Amino acid sequence: MRVFSKVRDEIRRSGELEMNVKSLGLACLLLSTWICAQDGSKLTLQEALNKAVKGNLDIHIERVKVDSSRLDFDTTRTKYEPVVTSTAQFQSFDARASNIFEGDPEETFTNDNSDLNATLSKSEDFGFDWRVNLTNKLTDSTSGTSFGESYNSTWSIGFSQKLLRGFGFDPEVARKDEFIARGNVAISELDLHLKVSQVLQETENAYWDLVQAIELFRVRQNSLQLAQQLYEQNKIKIEVGTLAPIELVNAEATVATREADIVSAENAVSAAQDVLRKILNLPVEDWDKEIVPADEPSTLAVKTDLVSDFDLALSNRPEMRQDSIREENSILELHYQQNQLLPELNVNGAYFLRGASNPKIDPLDPSMIESSSYSDVIDQIQNQDLPGYQVSLELTWYPFNKASKINKAKAEVAIRNQELATRQLRLRLLEEVRGAIRELETANKSIKANEKARTFAEENLRAEQQKFQNGLTTNYRVAEVQDQLAQAINNEIQARISYRKAVVAYYRAMGTLVSQRNITLQ
Repeated sequence: MRVFSKVRDEIRRSGELEMNVKSLGLACLLLSTWICAQDGSKLTLQEALNKAVKGNLDIHIERVKVDSSRLDFDTTRTKYEPVVTSTAQFQSFDARASNIFEGDPEETFTNDNSDLNATLSKSEDFGFDWRVNLTNKLTDSTSGTSFGESYNSTWSIGFSQKLLRGFGFDPEVARKDEFIARGNVAISELDLHLKVSQVLQETENAYWDLVQAIELFRVRQNSLQLAQQLYEQNKIKIEVGTLAPIELVNAEATVATREADIVSAENAVSAAQDVLRKILNLPVEDWDKEIVPADEPSTLAVKTDLVSDFDLALSNRPEMRQDSIREENSILELHYQQNQLLPELNVNGAYFLRGASNPKIDPLDPSMIESSSYSDVIDQIQNQDLPGYQVSLELTWYPFNKASKINKAKAEVAIRNQELATRQLRLRLLEEVRGAIRELETANKSIKANEKARTFAEENLRAEQQKFQNGLTTNYRVAEVQDQLAQAINNEIQARISYRKAVVAYYRAMGTLVSQRNITLQ
């Protein structure tokens, strides 16, 4: 009520007892000063948009999804990482002689085997695998045929190349999962773009909803001011004897009704602020601070053309780019499944160098035995004393191969489905663009119509107040015309807000909202 009394006192000091433009502007100025004096700061639309992009939780969730899709893509490349495998093994077992050279059949002897192996392998594109292998074996036995420790070592380099299934000069066949995962990363990044665009629209709509709620609050305050003026006029008329005292009751009832409207309008402002606070993801300590919009819903001239706008939407909308990526992924899947119909034909090859060192017996003195040495093995490998190679061709044929045939048919169905989805998406975008243009044109016409309606309502109120001064109308009629003016002002405000929302919807339909608002995605 402190605000109401300030307005009333100012009206009294101004000496205005009838509705005019000056008193209306004075009331708006007083109310604006009161709102800005609260615990809060002015917030421009661009600042609100920047805060939303930085703090909105939905955008943060989409960013996490992008990171997750990138990790999925990185996973597809892990199969091309080199793999090192090593084995160390010791084996000891007792056995009986199986021939006369090993000893007495009733006696037992012990065999000891030690192995140390290492392999480096790696997969490449086009179905090619290679490996480098080193094996070392130490054997010892107490049998009659053994003269001590023996060393055997082999160094080899081998490869395996797929010639039919799993091979193709097109890398998209062998690396299908990688290419699809890369496409999924791009789709998730476009999802982030879509979410940012959606949040920008929600933020701007919430900002203008707050502006509208504050303007409606001001309209309600102006209506209260007019009711206060009528109340003062009634008191003066009663004092001079030109109006019956009973008429004051009707004026008091009008004031009370408009005070109730003020309470409702104030609650609407608070609710609109909370919606904006949620979108901006403000900390809890900032929820008690008032948000005062600094921008006004000015009318922006936007030129539209359905054909060119639709072409622009097709080139800019993230959904169209996502659709193109999904189509490419479907084609990749089909090529891969066609390749899986082929039999497996693999060529394998290896080149190896061997070395062996066994105990040596002196022919002249069999009791003299020269021990084996691992260094002899290394020398033999380095000198390539015992080279060898191996080549093999492996064919695997699936007579029925039903699974691959079914998968190929599913890939073909997916492509046809994607083609229909593309046509459906283009139709939906056309509808959105057409609807956005229509809403923009309707909102623009609505502004002009409501401006005229508000002007006529102001003139009507002036005329009705003049009639009341001359005793030609009643309190009820004046209050009714005042309500009509308030509704006309509210309709004009709503039309301007609707136009700004229509502009946002238009830019989003074009796919240019993010760039129009100077937002950079990182």
